[in-house]
Amino acid sequence: MNGMKNALLAATALLVACGQSVPGSGTADAKAAAGERNLQLAGLTIGMSVAEAAASLRSARWSVVEEKGLTWEQDVNNELARQNVAGRRRDDRGTGVGMLIGSKGEERVEVSFHSAPAPRMGRISEVRYSAPAPGQTPEQMVEALTTKYGRPDRASAPGLPSGATWCAGGPVCAHGRGFGTRTVLFGGQDYLGRGLVIQLNEGSDSSVARRAELMRAVAAAANARGRPSY
Repeated sequence: MNGMKNALLAATALLVACGQSVPGSGTADAKAAAGERNLQLAGLTIGMSVAEAAASLRSARWSVVEEKGLTWEQDVNNELARQNVAGRRRDDRGTGVGMLIGSKGEERVEVSFHSAPAPRMGRISEVRYSAPAPGQTPEQMVEALTTKYGRPDRASAPGLPSGATWCAGGPVCAHGRGFGTRTVLFGGQDYLGRGLVIQLNEGSDSSVARRAELMRAVAAAANARGRPSY
């Protein structure tokens, strides 16, 4: 009886972490029928700003701490230093926000950011959720995730012994074609077999766009030095 109760509690915690009410309200495949999925984890989505993410976590009663990272200005400066522009030197002091870590009982969420220009200051690039799952099988973990996200696009999860994967573009990643080009969420049993892990990763579409934005800022800063004299 206790084992069944623990499994139910674990499944309920999973659905709440995913931002989903417990079964009964109707979810899943209908939302992904058009091949597009709105993937979020703990109420967070890829691209959210630092302020948006912190406010969302705190409103859901997560205890939040901040880990430092590089600012947008530092990333621009460091790219100029890499290109050996005007004697620039790297600046790796942590004066921006690199990560927010939320805790709620035994649940944990880690939110990683790319730096971004003001006013956003940073954008979510990855969200990782973990929690114990006493009495819950890997199949039950995937079933609970399916209640939220619909039928998985892949019946496996990167780096996990058992799990499933969902893509923002739907079937685009089912056979590996286009996998990672759009936002991806995967989850299942952790590699130690002791609990649940869910991870939300940005796609290459976001990372390529962010790199292009950074290089435009680098070019603008370099051009501010004035035209060459040849």
